[in-house]
Amino acid sequence: MHVRRPMLRWLACSMAVLWLAFTGCPADDDDSAAGDDDASGDDDSTGDDDSGDDDTGDDDTTGDDDSADDDATGDDDTTASGEYLQVAAGMDFTCAIVADGSLRCWGDDSMGQCAPPTGTFWHLDAGWSHACAVRDDHQVLCWGSNAQYQSDPPSGSFLRVAAGNWHSCAVATDGSLQCWGSDFSGQSDPPVGNFAWVDAGWDHTCAINNTFSIICFGGDGEGQASPPGVPCNQVATGFDHSCSMNADQEVLCWGGNDQGQTDHPAGTFVQLSAGKETTCGLATDETVVCWGSDWAGQATPPAGTFTQVSAGIDHSCGVRTSGVIECWGDNDHGQSSVP
Repeated sequence: MHVRRPMLRWLACSMAVLWLAFTGCPADDDDSAAGDDDASGDDDSTGDDDSGDDDTGDDDTTGDDDSADDDATGDDDTTASGEYLQVAAGMDFTCAIVADGSLRCWGDDSMGQCAPPTGTFWHLDAGWSHACAVRDDHQVLCWGSNAQYQSDPPSGSFLRVAAGNWHSCAVATDGSLQCWGSDFSGQSDPPVGNFAWVDAGWDHTCAINNTFSIICFGGDGEGQASPPGVPCNQVATGFDHSCSMNADQEVLCWGGNDQGQTDHPAGTFVQLSAGKETTCGLATDETVVCWGSDWAGQATPPAGTFTQVSAGIDHSCGVRTSGVIECWGDNDHGQSSVP
């Protein structure tokens, strides 16, 4: 697969996470949640009283009258020039790592989720109303909503971070998992072990250990935390569903399927990202394929080749092979209007 030179670092880091954790070697130097009542308050993405209702899987988030907004299709102004390494789509905001390692965010900033810290970063994830990133010195920094302390990461050295709804998790350089924030379903109570990958959903978390087994914990009301017993090298968690990629690069999904979010297509993939009720994957031919809820066009990606994709609540974004970010879907807060 052709990959831009700047993107090689991000992919190499993701592979290094797997190799380092599975071999137990220390590292030198990888899928989109936030929290309080105010922080999550929109349709799907944050966790206030409304976020567990209309926005997390109800009629309003899957294709009602709300979807007809003129700005909700992310048409003319969803592409921007420039070179980016990674993009992460949250609820009503988006963040990205620029080629120089700095962070840039756009969209809703009501919780400070578009005010990232300065520095040089190499891994990023966006939750409902907060985001977290791993800095070059392996420290995790988070910003945005902190109602459940989901933006208060522990000190230490980390390889990968995942931002969920009201909680966050990270893989430490020693392979252990650490989580912080809300734990109402046990989503912040990780098992002991040696891990290489973690992703945080609404109220559940899934991780991959050093035997390539998927271990999920937290809410399991729709079976989203009950993975198949198949070795996998990647896992992505959404609102009430999860998807993974096995050794043959085929997709497996489980959990809620009211919007077809687990009805994955055939084919082989290199990367997956699970949004609220939408899942997107980067196919081996570098095209993006999405399935599930499409009320705002979030499951209708543009043609062309990409190096990475991120599914948010009601919008999705990808990094093209040219380094340009393109977003599609809901744009009511400018989350699909790339600067």
